[in-house]
Amino acid sequence: MARYCGSCGAEVEEDAKVCGNCGVPLDGGAAAPKVELKMPNKVNNENIKKIVIIAAVVVAVLIIGGIALKIVKNNTGYRAMLNKAFKAVQKADTEGFMNEMSVYIEDKYGDDDLLEDYINEQMNEYLDYVEDEVGAEPRITYEVKKATRLSDRKLKQIKDDLEDSDKDYDPDGLKKAVNVDLKLKIKGPDDDMEDSINDILLVKENGKWKILSFNKFGFYYNY
Repeated sequence: MARYCGSCGAEVEEDAKVCGNCGVPLDGGAAAPKVELKMPNKVNNENIKKIVIIAAVVVAVLIIGGIALKIVKNNTGYRAMLNKAFKAVQKADTEGFMNEMSVYIEDKYGDDDLLEDYINEQMNEYLDYVEDEVGAEPRITYEVKKATRLSDRKLKQIKDDLEDSDKDYDPDGLKKAVNVDLKLKIKGPDDDMEDSINDILLVKENGKWKILSFNKFGFYYNY
């Protein structure tokens, strides 16, 4: 004899305890288990704050690290020497600028007083020009537009040329050479301006970076 669910009317098996169609117990049988879907818990405000704080810390570390790297880069190697040279120019400190020049230049001129007078004249002419454009006591900063490391072959050529032109100069102390182009930013009380100095030849001489060619002040070496 066929058996039917009293709830939905569906036909069920003789020995069924629960309706297979609607899940209603038959003759006192247990109800079919219900599947409960659980939604994921919402992220609370505290977790959001922690995530934001961690992200902010990571960004800050990256920014500070980048700034620190830039500071280190700008204050080591030939850049540190250029910093000293340009500070000397701003102060019209001829002696300070000469301290950053290659020994070869001093040997070539032979007379320190003559060289100092020459550099002093060139420096003051440039500062007079700048002050006419932007006003007194300008602030001069620089940016390296291009830096080219010279090959060993070029370095050997430079050493040979220097030795040929000055027998008293010992070129064995030269270990590296870099040619740089600089972009200058000059700020004064009246105006701002930009300038450039190209083909500055820097050499690592006896362990220290020095200026060998600086055409802005009238001394240069063609290689």
